Amino acid sequence: MKSVSQGAATTVWCATSPQLNEIGGVYCENVEIAELDKSEKNMSIESIEGEQVMHRGVMPYALDEGTSQKLWKLSEELTDLKFMI
Repeated sequence: MKSVSQGAATTVWCATSPQLNEIGGVYCENVEIAELDKSEKNMSIESIEGEQVMHRGVMPYALDEGTSQKLWKLSEELTDLKFMI
């Protein structure tokens, strides 16, 4: 469990960190860029500031460009909105 401040920390960091100025399309967690999770269980437990926290990282399928394009297209169809990117 995280406090409200802990829960918001990564979002605030992503919005304000100069480290991410020239980077797009990354997944972040725990106030850093998330690592690719290649574990078989896709889940581990780590200790952060004395508390045990579930850690997953980024699943390989989340970085698949073909799947992301299909999701984008489906989202546009379902919402009847088009975004030029």
